[in-house]
Amino acid sequence: MSKKFILPALVAVFSTLVLVSAANAQYTGPQGEAVITTVGAILEKPQDDQAVTLRGYLVQKLDQDDKYIFSDTTGKISVEIDEDDFKGQAVNEKTHVQLSGEVDKDLIGDPEVDVEHVTIITE
Repeated sequence: MSKKFILPALVAVFSTLVLVSAANAQYTGPQGEAVITTVGAILEKPQDDQAVTLRGYLVQKLDQDDKYIFSDTTGKISVEIDEDDFKGQAVNEKTHVQLSGEVDKDLIGDPEVDVEHVTIITE
């Protein structure tokens, strides 16, 4: 093989390796958007689609499917949790949980939280 074919072949192989490793990388640092951590902060200034991580208790299941009342030391708010987001974990009003999701704010009515992850806190 001549030298004029070896250099382009090496560049092509190197470029492919860089692209493959970049495709497998994941960013694990801080997010650009601030995460709200209390019910009081949500109720004070609700913003649709705002990221939230709340710690407290699911104190009541409402009559509507997937709707609960969540409470922390700053207040109470309605949350929507799909059954599969519990991941088979048993939760009651005494179970300390962490909920991650985002604020759902409509033009009319109170804000609520659309929960994506439920984690039981064992401290």
